[in-house]
Amino acid sequence: VIVALLSNWTVALFFIVTELYSSVSVGILFWKLANDVVTDPGQAKRFYPLFSYMSSFGPIVSGQFAVLYASRAVSFDASLQRIGCAIGFSGVMIAVSHYLLHKVVEKEAASSSSSPPAATSVEK
Repeated sequence: VIVALLSNWTVALFFIVTELYSSVSVGILFWKLANDVVTDPGQAKRFYPLFSYMSSFGPIVSGQFAVLYASRAVSFDASLQRIGCAIGFSGVMIAVSHYLLHKVVEKEAASSSSSPPAATSVEK
């Protein structure tokens, strides 16, 4: 097994790098987006555990998709085609959601910076 792995080291290295990239980069991009959206530390304490909790549903949903939809294909090629279409659709939906979310955040930031700050009372 080791000899076969070393003889095809470029393919093995590509597989390892793509697996690491997808695991690390998607998490980093998500938390960057969360930091851009949630600016108040009080909100962060409230929403970050919810974000973390909801992220565990991704593997559950993908497993159920594979069992209920992709595994019932006639052939392996059809199964890969179904999975590829689902990944492509998910990617498009993520991009659209990201665009719309940033549009809303920028609109709120512009409206809050143009309005005068509200009077606050200082407690001692």
